Amino acid sequence: MGWSDKIRRAFNVILDASFELRQILGEKDKIKVDKGMRSRFEREIEKIGENIARTNIRHPLLKIFKDIRNDISHNNTVNHDFIIDTVDKKLDELQTFSEEYISTHFSANEALKSFEKFGNFGNATDRVKLIDALFSKLTESDKENWTKFPSNSSLEMLTTPIEEIISHNELLKLTNANHIIATQITEDIANWARETHKLLQVQNPFGEEEKVLNQTKKISSKDFFGKYENIVEYLKPIYSNGEIDFNFFDKKLKKLDKRLDLDRIIKGELKEVSKGKIDLKDGLDKFIESKEFYEFEKHLPFNKTNYKQFAEAKAKEILFDAQFLHNNFLKDWETKLFDKKHKYELEIIDKARQLFMENLYQKISEFNKLKELLEPFTKDLGRLWDLSEGIWKNSGFELLKKYADVLENDRAIKELAAMLGRYRKSEKEFEEVEIEKVVLKPKYKPRHASKGEVIGIRESDDISSMLPIEAATLLNPLTRPIFLKKFAEKKLTTYDFKNQFAATEKITIRQIEVQDKEDGKGPIIICVDTSGSMKGIPEQVAKTICFALTKIALREKRKCFLISFSTKIQTIELTDLQTSLDKLITFLEMSFNGGTDANPALQKSLEMLDSNDYNKADVLMVSDFVMDALTKEIVEQIDKAKLKNTKFHSLTISSTANLQVIKQFNHNWNYNTKGDNQNEVLVRQLSELK
Repeated sequence: MGWSDKIRRAFNVILDASFELRQILGEKDKIKVDKGMRSRFEREIEKIGENIARTNIRHPLLKIFKDIRNDISHNNTVNHDFIIDTVDKKLDELQTFSEEYISTHFSANEALKSFEKFGNFGNATDRVKLIDALFSKLTESDKENWTKFPSNSSLEMLTTPIEEIISHNELLKLTNANHIIATQITEDIANWARETHKLLQVQNPFGEEEKVLNQTKKISSKDFFGKYENIVEYLKPIYSNGEIDFNFFDKKLKKLDKRLDLDRIIKGELKEVSKGKIDLKDGLDKFIESKEFYEFEKHLPFNKTNYKQFAEAKAKEILFDAQFLHNNFLKDWETKLFDKKHKYELEIIDKARQLFMENLYQKISEFNKLKELLEPFTKDLGRLWDLSEGIWKNSGFELLKKYADVLENDRAIKELAAMLGRYRKSEKEFEEVEIEKVVLKPKYKPRHASKGEVIGIRESDDISSMLPIEAATLLNPLTRPIFLKKFAEKKLTTYDFKNQFAATEKITIRQIEVQDKEDGKGPIIICVDTSGSMKGIPEQVAKTICFALTKIALREKRKCFLISFSTKIQTIELTDLQTSLDKLITFLEMSFNGGTDANPALQKSLEMLDSNDYNKADVLMVSDFVMDALTKEIVEQIDKAKLKNTKFHSLTISSTANLQVIKQFNHNWNYNTKGDNQNEVLVRQLSELK
């Protein structure tokens, strides 16, 4: 999500706040007298102003609201009448401005842009609002800057489960810290919403019934009652009498049917003359002019004109009742169909939501697990380069597929991390030393023969500092004994002076510090035996050594090169681990199997010594040294390299090593897998690599 997306989210917040303001301004007279209403008004203005500042867009309209916000926030003298009138006049313009920006600026992310433009539900503006609301809730810790979900009815069915999906502590913790993952989750949820909506359209078991209902809505009331029996016959297998009260509609229809008989309309219980029924629209005039009406007219108490007015009024009354009964039937049917369909859709959505949540939360759990597994290594490498911070903020779920093997082999990684932790503790004990340090501490000393500044009074026998009242006591013969008594007891009231001056004193303290190691150390070439005999504890020891030396090389700005060997060799520039998670994973997943041949590894080391980067390198071979003797050519080349001050070191992780091979090295160390304090020994040995 880019800068334009942030601006768009800001305009969404502005738009939401402007709608709130419009509601508040509906009772603008209260704003001046009601503190609560005024507080709401000012809070929405501040929200608008703050988000206008976030857009960094210069426009006269935006400046008006920004200035109003500043006046309110900085407690400037506020003319509420002027502010309320200005906001009232300019608010619609601000809403239009915001809506136009939102509708014309799609997401920088291609997947989200596709959803916003071509999603299969709602309109583009609502889909944009959905994306912004979702992303802001995933990344914004300040709820004031959250964008609201769109209120469009076609989206509300999906926004509720979306809010349930993101109401997950681990998810929010991760997305707040990692906006790449927040974007990926936004993409995933947008795709889920689109696919779920498509599923509801494809799997619609009520399509035929909806079609029949829509057709029934289009017919007239007269035609509806003509087809009523067929419609009821279609619906009874679908709905029980308790869901749609067919008995009620049957009774109402029979009563209406009787009222359609003209004879009963006019004469009540009079014997029927005409067997035909009145046409409520245009049959009345024809009936009045017919022969049947001549016989019927004999029974009427009024003439043709009066009869026509009476019959028309009755016809309208019957037509209204027929339409009312028709509409009620359709309403009951439509409500039951909606409830049934809505319940079905909610069940489908809920199943899709649960499945989606399981997959999403599983990915989050695996990402956190991967982070937990690798953090002991990335933190060590990140002390100088902030690698750990960068990896987990700038990587997404693609790491899960890329490094699936690490998750599967989590036990081995944890064991290695534990061993590295024990090594780190030993390294700390050997590297941290207690030193004496002299610091200057402020101290106040008395200034002799100087009274200094008066700071109060005190009791003493200092006659030169006594108050005048004491002198008066001395001069009066009657009170002189009192003075002498107070003088003897050192209780004369005297001035108190500040006669100290600032000084410093030297204090020697002891503290623990990590001493800088001497400069001028060369690169390191490590040859690690990855044959099958090294599996288990020797493998962990070998990897720990490699990682420890990588840390030393990074700290001391030395190069470090790894050559792993069994029957063939593989190489890794270990100092690249600091910038490449791929290299770190490759290192952690070094496989230990096959036979042992040290000659190719030493041959590669000797070639590296001829390069500019490694011509002053130390060479360390880590192995159980259960191997054949070295070739004569390799031994000769090693001897020549020694003459150029190259040091060859061996670390043996075995009690059955080939001594003929070990003799070729300058320094030979041994790691006893069953011994105590081996980490301390290992730290001491590796510190000798000059």
